[in-house]
This record gives sequence, structure tokens and C-alpha cells, in this order.
Amino acid sequence: IQKTRTAHAISPYWNQRFEFDEIGGGEYLKIKCYSEDTFGDTNIGSARVNLEGLVDGVIRDVWIPLEKVNSGELRLQIEALRVEDFEGSK
Repeated sequence: IQKTRTAHAISPYWNQRFEFDEIGGGEYLKIKCYSEDTFGDTNIGSARVNLEGLVDGVIRDVWIPLEKVNSGELRLQIEALRVEDFEGSK
């Protein structure tokens, strides 16, 4: 489980990078979105992103609709990188 920093905006923008272990066939990324409230966080939707077919070094730019809500979507830019390639570029 990984978490973004809290964004305080009507149209939040995170621009954060997360690293995951090797991705196998049929795996997906599950995203849960919350609104930070004074008395607890409110679930405002979730989404699933199929990770199958990612190509090393190619960015997949997708808009994912939020599930179980009337409206809302997330824009994700997903790039698969080999760990040794990423560490070597530092």
C-alpha cells in the first residue's frame, strides 16, 4: 500500500512516483480516493487500472473513471521501468 500526499485543491495534481515489485500477468493497480475532512476521511471513489501490456520505458497516459460514484476520473501516466535502469539514471 502506498499513499500520496494530501492535495488541497479543487483539481488536485500530485505528480508523484511510486515503485512496485515486478508486475505479473493479470495484475492491476487499485486506487482509492478520499476527501480529507475534519471528522475523518470520506471515500469519494475508486478505480482499477489493468497493468497488463505495459512496455518498458513507454508511458501509458490514461483517464480512468471512478467507480461507484456519479462522476469523476483520474488521469494517470504509468511507466514501467526496470529497477536497474531507474537506479542507474540517478
